Amino acid sequence: NVSYSNFNMPDWEELAPPSLKQTSPNAKTYKPGTAADDGNPAVDFIAMEHTPDKTVTAEVIPVGHTEVPADGGSTSGCVAADFPATVKGNIALIQRGTCAFTAKLQNALKAGAVGVILFNEGDSAGREPALFRSADPEYPIPAVLSSYQVGVELYNLATSNQHPTVELATHGVDHPNLFPNVVAETKKGDPKHT
Repeated sequence: NVSYSNFNMPDWEELAPPSLKQTSPNAKTYKPGTAADDGNPAVDFIAMEHTPDKTVTAEVIPVGHTEVPADGGSTSGCVAADFPATVKGNIALIQRGTCAFTAKLQNALKAGAVGVILFNEGDSAGREPALFRSADPEYPIPAVLSSYQVGVELYNLATSNQHPTVELATHGVDHPNLFPNVVAETKKGDPKHT
């Protein structure tokens, strides 16, 4: 018994460069990069693949297990308990570390964040610049991966009760890209096991 099953792995198109502006307590515009700038120390942040065309303005809230200065092995954002209630309606500040980027992003989404700034871990020279990485397809909120320096700046403001607020915008769109899979069930096989 043979059938086709279409699997969608969308192609992401970035319509315009992302933007990240600190609106308080300081007025500051950070330098954006594109996928081609992966690991380039000359840029401050890069939009995550599969992020939407959306702009949000909110307070930046660091999540639990963020380590500044970093010593490697951060578990920031790896579990739901890392996200305080104040993340809801705000922008989650998450440090790179031991679990998958997509896990951190999904935890932020479940916690009610309206955006994510994921920053490089900073425990070595190779883990300091902004990076281009992927969110899950059709990720619904703006998410960027910034340099360690940008993350530390926002973290220090937040942890000294200065309540940093930023305008965060990504400008991407996912285009459906269907891959046909052939599924063949044997006559004597287990119907619950493909």
